[in-house]
Amino acid sequence: MTVEFSLATEDREFLLERVPGLNEEVRSGLRFGVVNDEGINFKLSKEAFKHLVEEIEYVTATTDDERLLPLLMELYNYLDDDDLDKLEGDWGGLNVPEAAAPVMSMQERLIQEFQQLAEERGIGSLEEAQALLQEVTARQNAMPIPAFDGLSPDQMRRILYYNWDAPESFISLRSDIPPAMLQDNNMLDNALLIMGKMHEAGEVKATTAGNLNRAFVDTVRRELKGYENYYSDREDGIQRWNEEDVLPLMTLRWVLLGGGLIRKVKGRFKLTRRGEKMLAQGASGALLAAMFAAYYQKLNIAAADHFAECDVMQHAIGYTFLMLKRYASDWTTLEELKPRLFAPFVWDEMPVRSYAPESYWRTLASVRVIAPLARFGLLQLDSKEKDCFWCDEDTRLRTTPLFDAFI
Repeated sequence: MTVEFSLATEDREFLLERVPGLNEEVRSGLRFGVVNDEGINFKLSKEAFKHLVEEIEYVTATTDDERLLPLLMELYNYLDDDDLDKLEGDWGGLNVPEAAAPVMSMQERLIQEFQQLAEERGIGSLEEAQALLQEVTARQNAMPIPAFDGLSPDQMRRILYYNWDAPESFISLRSDIPPAMLQDNNMLDNALLIMGKMHEAGEVKATTAGNLNRAFVDTVRRELKGYENYYSDREDGIQRWNEEDVLPLMTLRWVLLGGGLIRKVKGRFKLTRRGEKMLAQGASGALLAAMFAAYYQKLNIAAADHFAECDVMQHAIGYTFLMLKRYASDWTTLEELKPRLFAPFVWDEMPVRSYAPESYWRTLASVRVIAPLARFGLLQLDSKEKDCFWCDEDTRLRTTPLFDAFI
């Protein structure tokens, strides 16, 4: 099902600029349209159009821009009553599971409060109506949601839709970390190893596939910290090591590229100015922040582990960090954390496998949350094997002092 609608060119540009929460499907749809007498004609899937309306609703209610409300009212005309009803319970696009929603949806409560206050105050103009709508919606958006561990819709939006370096983000990374807290940090030490060898070489030739060449791979792989057991049973089976044979090295190269620390120019890898500066500083909070943000916000972490795709888990990873901060400061197990570890809508999309229908979530949590955080020095595991970050039912874990200082 699709929705066709028209916007003036200036309105299209205005929405793209003023509504930051639009997903890529909507943004792409608004960039391409057919010019007609009314302006530009667009076609979006019904779900994408409802997302557009919900995001405009949110910005209309939380800003004082007078151009938004008339545009919103115009777009409402393209939805029938059935479609408008289906917007109920979405909590500003967060798709709270039905069982977690209160008896009266957020939209119903908002409308009820708006109508009551409008009658009491005698609203007589569009400006007064918009001001009242902002007041009521701001109050509703600040209400805690039990299903999200008491976070409000506004807090969830700030967790989900902003980069961690944005002022509006609910999650932020500190770069002023004491050097003593960064000692023996595998990810930092391995990054500095790669950057140092690139600095010594001046540049490193890439393969035709765009990977690090074999000579560089063979030089670096033996010195990577925390992966000693990774090669022990493979040394005799691989005669010539390619980058794809050393997945941790490939992942680090992606992270360094994503963090703007190295670049590839004309088939050769070299340090950027930022990379040179951070290499000279050594292990630092700034380097940790650049790598950590690149790992979770730029890298497709599913590509780094070859397990089932679950984009929503990575999209909502900030929520998981907050749950660890709240409930894993002391020793606990993944099983004990399970009810809180992921947002409800992540569980709705959690992949399962026939060979492990009840425990595949633990596999994904281990490789995409626990192991990376442990290698970044942010989690400690009570594991019998050194550098083993796989969690079974009994494995205990807790956040480190660095976690509390950094996130």
